[in-house]
This record gives sequence, C-alpha cells and structure tokens, in this order.
Amino acid sequence: MATPLQEASPQSNGISAQEFAVEHQRPQTTFRGCSKIADYKIISKLGEGTFGEVHKAESLKTGAIVALKKILMHNEKDGFPITALREIKLLKMLSHLNILKLEEMAVEHHPKSTDKRKRAIMYMVTPYMDHDLSGLLENPTVAFK
Repeated sequence: MATPLQEASPQSNGISAQEFAVEHQRPQTTFRGCSKIADYKIISKLGEGTFGEVHKAESLKTGAIVALKKILMHNEKDGFPITALREIKLLKMLSHLNILKLEEMAVEHHPKSTDKRKRAIMYMVTPYMDHDLSGLLENPTVAFK
C-alpha cells in the first residue's frame, strides 16, 4: 500500500507538476485573508533561516496553535521578496494532505506609521507542526516508506 507521500508525487503518478497543481487546487474560500499580529500571542521562537523567522503562537480568536513565519526584508528598497511571494502564491493555490496549509497572512505595523521608510512586517500563518521536513530527513531513526 502506498503512503500519502508516494501517492502525491507527480513523478510517481506520471503527471506533470502543472497537472498535479490543477488536480489539487485549493477552494478559494478557505483562505481567510489578512489579520493583525495583535490577533496572536507569541509563545516561543522556533527558528530562523535565510528567508525568515518562525514563531510558535496562539490565535486569540480561535485558540489554535499556529506557526508564524516572519518574512524578512533584507533589502527593503527592492520591495517584497519574490521568493516569499512565490511561496505564498503556491501555498494559497494548493490543497493536499502533504502540503502545509497557509491559513492567512498577518501584518505588524510600526508604531510610527507616519514614517514611510518603516514598512509593515508580514507573517505567514500556518498550522503548527512538531517537526519540519529537513529535521526529519536528517534524523537517522526516521524512515520514510
């Protein structure tokens, strides 16, 4: 019996990535939109990478535990990072058991909103997961079937 990961692989099914995306398209009504970072209580920092910081948080509206991925703006004069924009677009578009669901975006405005140089900080809101894929792949005791 194939695992969900094997069943989901476009290569194992002999279909293209575009066909896979169309087949697993997410209903447009499942993305909530944008909220304020004040709607979340940050519990702890989970990690930091090249493209952002990840925090564990609790939604004050629903009580759900979520992960907040802060999108780092390394060079603000270039605008919003294209890699983050691609990730957001793909996660909004896809709906599958093995693909993380983007619940919504959250925004944090600077207290002095009159300062045009201080841009808002954007966060991607996803369900909280105990492990990330790279950590599982590096763990010799975890075997994927």
